[in-house]
Amino acid sequence: SNEYEAHIKEIMINRAVKVILALDSSKFDKTGLITFGQLSDIDYIVTDQDFGEDWKSILDKNSVKIL
Repeated sequence: SNEYEAHIKEIMINRAVKVILALDSSKFDKTGLITFGQLSDIDYIVTDQDFGEDWKSILDKNSVKIL
């Protein structure tokens, strides 16, 4: 992502009723250069593999449901 795309994503998150993040397992535990939201902004994560117990606990504390 670049700063322009991040800004658009931030606007989308702020206007959304529900936020769904599609995340494949190659992105697990990776850090990006640009941030456009917080974990607490996400309602659902759709992914191809299960998260470890540590991440499940963090997601649960932020009320993020895993699909």
